[in-house]
Amino acid sequence: MNKVEAEFLKAVSLGSQIIAMLGIYKLANRWFKDKVRIIMFHGVTKKHDPITNFDQKHIERKKLDRFIELLKKEWIFISLDQFLAYAEGRTKLPENAIHITFDDGYENCYTELFPLLKKYEIPATIFLPTVYTGRKEIAWYDAVTYLIAETSEAEIVVDQKVYKLTSQEQKIAAIAEVKKKIRDSPKKRESVLEELEHATKVKRSSCKNENFLFMSWEQCQEMQKHGVIFGSHSVHHQIMTAQTEDEIKKELKESKKIIEEKLAVPCDYFAYPFGESNIKMQTLLREAGYNAGFTTTYGANKRTADKSVLSRISLNNWYDEHILLLTLFCNFPVFHHWLLEKYSRIRRIL
Repeated sequence: MNKVEAEFLKAVSLGSQIIAMLGIYKLANRWFKDKVRIIMFHGVTKKHDPITNFDQKHIERKKLDRFIELLKKEWIFISLDQFLAYAEGRTKLPENAIHITFDDGYENCYTELFPLLKKYEIPATIFLPTVYTGRKEIAWYDAVTYLIAETSEAEIVVDQKVYKLTSQEQKIAAIAEVKKKIRDSPKKRESVLEELEHATKVKRSSCKNENFLFMSWEQCQEMQKHGVIFGSHSVHHQIMTAQTEDEIKKELKESKKIIEEKLAVPCDYFAYPFGESNIKMQTLLREAGYNAGFTTTYGANKRTADKSVLSRISLNNWYDEHILLLTLFCNFPVFHHWLLEKYSRIRRIL
């Protein structure tokens, strides 16, 4: 982040604080009185690392602590079961209702998030990719990050392309490009990862980082006793819209079955991997017995919302707690991204 962007975000943060002090957020919440805002996080990290957390998906524990403390002053944290009861007309919705979800079930959800949930006595939902839960194994979508972050090689060749890795910026650029390559080409995924292991001289099996590894079923069971709900994030965390109908059915049914066997409660909720869904998948979701499906589409949810494609507000480690609060009222990250593109274009012209 350059100085101009940093100063801009400081100004936005200050503006958000002023808006809050003037009571404007409180007034704005009247427009949301019949809606539930569902927040999406991924993991919670003790300390931000600029390379392994280059995409900022793991929010720092101290920042999340301040954010929840801020929300507790005006908001009511509800569970997904409470939202479903409201959606079905069985109960009323409290004012300023909000819920937090976490995709992937990283081990840091137990070590860093769980203490905060107990501290503030709030519910949460965690969506599990069942092939990784209970196994100390890094997922394919994190393997590229880990291997490149850990290597001491100054240059590697992967899939016939040379990547220089002598700076933080070069490592991040290489991670982003190779990750996209294996996400969009699942058939060559394993061969690319094996080639990457050879090139970096790092093994996936050597990973001990809780920001990459997943919770055990025993940890899930302990969190469940304190009100945490566990939903499915499929079995293998693939882009399911690119799969066949039989493959989708298998992912939906197997993950649900595993969670229900391990935790001895119904698995009613599903978060679409990478937020990707379509009409066919939504139909199969309902047929598989899920009560609701969650996307990454920005927005709040009315009672009449289609429960197979509920919206969420994606938050991460880019912003402080005041900008995170602003994001609950407007899609600030989209505006920020647009502004960065405009700024970069102007710099190239000059």
